[in-house]
Formats: sequence, structure tokens, C-alpha cells
Amino acid sequence: MTSEKLKSIIIECCNDVSFDFNGKPCGVTSTVDDSKPTFQIWYGDKAKEFGNAEDLMNDDFFDGKSLNSICEKLDIYFF
Repeated sequence: MTSEKLKSIIIECCNDVSFDFNGKPCGVTSTVDDSKPTFQIWYGDKAKEFGNAEDLMNDDFFDGKSLNSICEKLDIYFF
């Protein structure tokens, strides 16, 4: 999946995303409060929160790699 497609799915706030990276469970969830989305990512036992999808996609959260740089290599599941 391309990074633009994944970002679009995340921005819709309708699907949570899960995948494994380096043998650890990972994912992205979103919540909306007062029409303002918040995005949470997790990697193993680490978690981080973002106010926008662009920052989430570019953060080097996954062992120094961004979701933009690894997404095409992942088996991504939606729930």
C-alpha cells in the first residue's frame, strides 16, 4: 500500500490499522472529539499521540523509521 493511500485511510478516522514490524505488534487508531481528530500509534509497548496524520506518517517512531518509509513493506489489517 502506498503511503498516500494509508494516510487517506487514517485521516478518514473510520478504520483502525494494525501490522507487525520487526516482530512487534503495531498500529494506528484514531479518535474524534469535538470534530478534532487525534491519532495514536503504537509499536510494541511504546505509544505516541499526534494531532495530524502528516506528522504521524513522518515521525521516525518505528526503530528510527517513519510509517511513510515502511508502509509499502507491511501487511496492513483494518478493523
